This record gives sequence, C-alpha cells and structure tokens, in this order.
Amino acid sequence: MKKICLIIGHGGKDTGAVNPNNGYTELKYNSELVPKIVQKLQGQYEILLENRGNNSIEDIAKINSFNPEIIISFHCNDSEDDKGTGTEAIYYPGSTKGKELATIVSKNVSEALGLKNRGAKTPWQNRGMGLLQRTKAPCIISEGFFIDNDSDLKAGLDKMDNYVAAIVKSVHEYLGDSSEGTEPEQPEKPDTKIYLVQGNKTIGEIDGTIKLY
Repeated sequence: MKKICLIIGHGGKDTGAVNPNNGYTELKYNSELVPKIVQKLQGQYEILLENRGNNSIEDIAKINSFNPEIIISFHCNDSEDDKGTGTEAIYYPGSTKGKELATIVSKNVSEALGLKNRGAKTPWQNRGMGLLQRTKAPCIISEGFFIDNDSDLKAGLDKMDNYVAAIVKSVHEYLGDSSEGTEPEQPEKPDTKIYLVQGNKTIGEIDGTIKLY
C-alpha cells in the first residue's frame, strides 16, 4: 500500500492567517478539511496525519522515516490589502516532481472552489522552506484560497467537500492510480494505518473516527 503524508498547517497558539471580519482562522479551517480528506482516502493509502502543535516546525524526521510517496501541507493564503484571491500550490525550487504535484493540485482545487488558478509557485520570501527543503518526498503547500478575503473564504467554506474531492482526485492523478474519480468500497475493517501526530508525539489515530490517546 502506498504511503502519503497530509499536514494540517500551523498549530497550538499559532493559528496562521485570520479573516479580519469574522476571526476565522487558517488552523481552524484546515483542522476540519484535512480529516475529511483522510476519511476519503482511508483504505487506499497508508496515511500519516501530521500537525506541529506548539513546535516551530513539523517533525521532519518522523515524516521522512515514514517514507511517503508525497507530502501535502494545507494552509490558507492572505494578502496585505485583504483583496488577494485564487488558488495556488507551493513547491521547492528546482523540484520537478514537486512542481508537477503543485500544478495538479492548484488546477483541481481552483476548479473545485470556482476560483482563479494562480498555479504552481516557489515560496514567497522563503515561507515554507523549512518544510520543503528538509523533506525527502515531493512536498507541496496547498493554498486553497485567501482567508482574509470574505468571498474566497465563503467559497472555501461552502465548497469544502469539493476541495476534499479535488485533493483525492489530485492524489490519484499524481500517483497514477486507476481509482481516480471514484470512491472504492470500504472494507468492514480496513487495515489502513492512519496516525495523528502533534509535534514529535503520536497522539491518536483515525479508523472511521478520530481517536485521541
């Protein structure tokens, strides 16, 4: 079974970007989004679900030792004037595989949310480089929409299930799996191992529901 790593960006007291009008945070959105993606991919892949908690960066050693095929970290974008809009995905400069994955994800997510496709990009002011340059597998950061833009946030909230489906499609597409666009029947007792990691500690697992230790 192929392995993938999904990361909920930010953690602990670091909530990431915030919508100035309603206080909705990047961490809150992706903490709801990513487990939904895990549920859809359960039974198809062995999944490591990572969150850095109060640490400054994810547990890179754990991620690399898991040896995933791909790594996707989920964030939300923001802009200085709160008018930025659209979808993009960030990859490590010079990574051909990372750019390919970022291109697929940005296209599929933008279509799912009905937003402008800003495409695959390298990090702005080196943001995200701590993760991108230390991970061994192709690694990208999905910036689904601008959370400080009310219209973008509405699209992200109203079409979250579409976002989920777009990531499932992207994983299938990049890995060349024949199950693209379909949801396979789930076995009664799937043998998928899904770990919820916070910082350097495994705090739970997902098997139909999220179980915290």
